[in-house]
Amino acid sequence: MSDLKQWKSLTLSVRKTLDGLPSSDEREETVRAINELVKFLSDLSSAFGAMPTVEEAARAKEALASLESIINRNPMLRRGPNGKTAKPRAGNDSKPISANGSFSEEVIMQTIADLSVMPEIAMRSELEDAKRYSNSFLKAILTHLGKRAPSKGVKSEMIDQLVATLVNRRTLEGISGRRRL
Repeated sequence: MSDLKQWKSLTLSVRKTLDGLPSSDEREETVRAINELVKFLSDLSSAFGAMPTVEEAARAKEALASLESIINRNPMLRRGPNGKTAKPRAGNDSKPISANGSFSEEVIMQTIADLSVMPEIAMRSELEDAKRYSNSFLKAILTHLGKRAPSKGVKSEMIDQLVATLVNRRTLEGISGRRRL
């Protein structure tokens, strides 16, 4: 009798299984959905494989630093591709000066702080703006930095001296660990 129960149980299980089987449309839809999932995961895997690594990013940063160094050394490349100097920032178009032409220490220090965070090319472009940086203002900045302004007061010489001084200070501060470059 127990054999008979087992057979009935087995046939009942098989019937339930057969009744639970999907139709051909349901099976095709399930297979299609699984294939879409596999394709999505394959695309995701490809995208992740194409993502740059930390090592590649470091090499790109080195290449950018090298390019910037080349641009900084070559006066022909200091200008943009269109031959004009780019204006790196918008803002206050005039520096406050007193009636007698002297500049406040606060204005000079703020200008030095603003220029010190700019890349060399942007700093040079900013200083070439005749409206914002007159010769007397450039002389005042150089004097504040402890540098002697050129006797003839040629603006390009003062800009070169100022840019070199600020870049050298930034480099020294970066090396000594006082400030990140």
